Amino acid sequence: MLFFVWDQLMVSIVTLLLVLLLHSIFGWYKKFAECKNAALQFPCLPKHWFWGNLEELRSPDGFLSYTRKMMERQCQTFCCWFSFLYPGIYIAHPDAVKTLIRSAEPKPMVAPGYVFVYPWLGNGLLLSTGKKWERNRRLLTPAFHFDILKSYIPIYNSATDKLISKFSAATEENCVVDVIRPFSFATLDIMLRCSLSYTEDIQDKENHHPYVTAVTTIGDLLAKRLVNVFHYSDWIYRLSADGRKFHEMCKVIHEFSDSIIHARQETLKANPDMMKGKKRLDFLDILVTARDSDGVGLSNLEIRNEVDTFMFEGHDTTACSLSWMLYAMAANPDEQENVYNELQNVLQNRTEVTWDDLSELRYLTACLKESIRLFTTVPIISRRLTRPFEIDGKVIPAEMTVSINIYAMHHNPDIWSEPEEFRPSRFLSDDQSPKNPYMYIPFSAGPRNCIGQNFAMHEMKVMMAKIIQRFEISADPTYQPEPIPEMVLRSRTGIRVKLKRRKR
Repeated sequence: MLFFVWDQLMVSIVTLLLVLLLHSIFGWYKKFAECKNAALQFPCLPKHWFWGNLEELRSPDGFLSYTRKMMERQCQTFCCWFSFLYPGIYIAHPDAVKTLIRSAEPKPMVAPGYVFVYPWLGNGLLLSTGKKWERNRRLLTPAFHFDILKSYIPIYNSATDKLISKFSAATEENCVVDVIRPFSFATLDIMLRCSLSYTEDIQDKENHHPYVTAVTTIGDLLAKRLVNVFHYSDWIYRLSADGRKFHEMCKVIHEFSDSIIHARQETLKANPDMMKGKKRLDFLDILVTARDSDGVGLSNLEIRNEVDTFMFEGHDTTACSLSWMLYAMAANPDEQENVYNELQNVLQNRTEVTWDDLSELRYLTACLKESIRLFTTVPIISRRLTRPFEIDGKVIPAEMTVSINIYAMHHNPDIWSEPEEFRPSRFLSDDQSPKNPYMYIPFSAGPRNCIGQNFAMHEMKVMMAKIIQRFEISADPTYQPEPIPEMVLRSRTGIRVKLKRRKR
């Protein structure tokens, strides 16, 4: 009798588990079919039944090539399939972008998406959502007040002076300079000094500092993972050589951040009144001392997540923007001359750029904006729908990933005349802004716009002003950049220019 009851119980448990499994499979298939049918409403390039468009994405310029072909077909919204399982919707027109970007829809923490960078950046401002995002955004906003940003100008100047000395050595050798790595160290130097009051000389450690190497390596690994559908699974990826390398690089970055955070906390413990004597609080000061209305501060992990997020977004993106700007100046010598003449007029042979100078450098600002449009630093941002959305008259269901293809929108011929041409005059209207606020969104827009965009623009203006004032930049006729879309827009062949000292 006991065995009979046991057998009946086991049969009931197994039956229940099978019912739950079938219910889960049915629910997944229903949602998959719903998303697939929604994706089929939008045009895409010819795709393989299993691989989708992955073969197209594996080409040298990958998604940029796909985007250009869709723009040639005048597709304002289109689909791209990362195998038959993962369709993605991409928007390339401001009228369609507006509805989505003004919402508070979260980042897609599913494959393929921002979930890939979660082991690196954690639940910081870039990836968090809901109440946590609102709280952290509120706590961090004081770090970007104009009074604080103004105090960073001397740091921008001194870091650029060190970069210029490196460039000067290259001009003496009369060689072509690949500027992306020097810019990476210069912007990292600025980030560390402004946000963490870190005084170690980063720029003198070029080719040796583990942080920059780790960030660059992670970018390469993420680009490879995106086109390998088998690596969408975390446990498979962890077992792979690329996965092990990725987590090794994350560890390098985390140890670097933890060491700085721990040192600051120990200093505060030894000197609790240290903050009272500081003329300005840096980013880390605000993170360590921030408290919400209940008096609760950020945990050590939360602090590290925000430091890692801010360090990446504040140094790698800026370095890429500056590198492409220098290339644009080399490729457009007449525009470079216009910038130089403006600098001569505003700076009057001063080599130190001041806070008041920034608003006077209108032509430099226009060139910088146009360079960021043409070489879109962050090509794509994505959202995970929490409710059905209507885009271009088509309903997209909840739980589907929709991406704003900023690169496509910045090159859309229906929005920009001659979009492949470098024309700073686009940004020289009276208000220095496009007519449609969503046609140019290099720092995103809406509630989740980039909190550090003013920091970045001020930094880039100072750096470019000092470099163009000092050097004549020219193109290498044997060189052609090959843009590739990783987390930021890089070039597979580097970004190379010739630098010649100006006669003063």
